[in-house]
Amino acid sequence: MVEVGQVPEPKITHDYMVKTKTLMCGLCGTDKHIIDGVFHFGILGGRFESYPTVLGHESVGEVIELGSKVRSFRIGDRILKPSLLKVDGGMNSTWGSLSEYTVACDYTAMVEDGNKDFDPFTLSSFMCHQVVPPRMPTEHGVMIITLTEVFSAMNRLGLARNKSLLIYGAGPVGLTFTRFARLRGMSPIVVVSRTKRKLDLAKSLGANVTISPKEENVPAKAREVVGAKGFDFIVDTAGSTEIMQQAIGLIGFNGKICEYGIAPQTQANLDWLKAPDNWTLQFLQLPNFEEETSVFGEVISLIESGAVDPMKVVDRILHVDQTDEAIRLAKEGALKIIIRF
Repeated sequence: MVEVGQVPEPKITHDYMVKTKTLMCGLCGTDKHIIDGVFHFGILGGRFESYPTVLGHESVGEVIELGSKVRSFRIGDRILKPSLLKVDGGMNSTWGSLSEYTVACDYTAMVEDGNKDFDPFTLSSFMCHQVVPPRMPTEHGVMIITLTEVFSAMNRLGLARNKSLLIYGAGPVGLTFTRFARLRGMSPIVVVSRTKRKLDLAKSLGANVTISPKEENVPAKAREVVGAKGFDFIVDTAGSTEIMQQAIGLIGFNGKICEYGIAPQTQANLDWLKAPDNWTLQFLQLPNFEEETSVFGEVISLIESGAVDPMKVVDRILHVDQTDEAIRLAKEGALKIIIRF
């Protein structure tokens, strides 16, 4: 159950902290997992059970108040991913960006001053608080979060020019992988989805071949594209054991299968008899804040050059009063839904 309710307004409790007023926040698959009770996260030690909790982690907030030692932000700056570090009154926070007010911290100033008041993970998360360029629409800022996550993931996985790629899922993440893979010169790029609209969009973003499981045999069609060699890379954005098993039969020698994002299933009985002798299965569940930050400038350049259109994977922008409608659409398989405050 999801409710819109009241939580205490956060306050600046640290010299390097800023207070922000939320402008927009996207809904993510992670939010859906939390709502459905199938969210698990390694750093939390298993399945998340700390309900009630405040959702949201894809936000842009406007700085309205500065701590005494803040040097990297100014009043009026729009920054990415401010959060509720904690919520008074018995409520928990899974980042908590779907709230009217949030806080962020000046990572650069803290490091320069040698401040160690936060644990290493929390401190590193402050790297995400990048300033959205003044000329950029706020909704583009929301999408930068997805774009930097995927772009940095591609670097970590080693996706490279002239390598073949099979993508399961054509939601915002799968479509972003598709676009970046095309820009990187990967080929062939094959996208699998049950939704014709999403397959058509994948084609427009650079997929060479699209496959609908409702109409075609996925392994047979995929083999027509790459033959016995198999794929160099396979990315599963759905976190499905069935897809993982299918991917094992399609991966090439020394290829890599990536399970991207928080999968609702935590166990799998896999048969790799049909796999090549050497292959890798890699789970990529937690974005690396340092890696995301390192590609921020490059992603901005791709947007400004027109090579990437952040709004291609956005279905609707709804007012916060329409949160119930936003969640319904997201759970029904819409592309990115952004909530405007």
